[in-house]
Amino acid sequence: AQLHDVQVAMRWFRVHAGDYGVDPERIGAWGFSSGAHLVSLMALVAGQDTPLDEPWGGSELAPAAVVAGGVPADFSKFNSGRRLVQLLGGREEEIPEAYREASPVTHVHGDAPAFFLFHGAWDRLVPIDHAEDFKKALEEKGVPVALHRQPLRGHFVGFVMDGAAVDDALVFLEQRLSGR
Repeated sequence: AQLHDVQVAMRWFRVHAGDYGVDPERIGAWGFSSGAHLVSLMALVAGQDTPLDEPWGGSELAPAAVVAGGVPADFSKFNSGRRLVQLLGGREEEIPEAYREASPVTHVHGDAPAFFLFHGAWDRLVPIDHAEDFKKALEEKGVPVALHRQPLRGHFVGFVMDGAAVDDALVFLEQRLSGR
């Protein structure tokens, strides 16, 4: 349902982009933590042959670039925590395919948009290996990707005190979305 909400919102924004003077081919997506998970998943499943792209998805929803901070990229790394059981409806050993399908790293492909990842080096809620493994998977498919490691930052502090990450992400978006 959360992914569908993001897909419907992106569809609405693309349809109404002209009303706001926005080029619909130059729309990026930005999220942190669960928001990073959702924009990453939306970007990666858009137009792909997966049930996650139905009924609200489609290739036209793919953003031109994605900024994802503190992204939980691989749900198998969480050992079926309470929140994942609530979200997915069971423990990983009961529904391993649901955990796999809900993980953005599972859906990486060569036509994915460029990604800018930022992550707190001291993040214990979503350890930095999520971003590192996600970056590696994107690189292996030839997708442009950058990872900004935030020193001395955990999950929440990485969001509240983003340091240079936001500045670097804005430069990344300017480069990717400007058409230059």
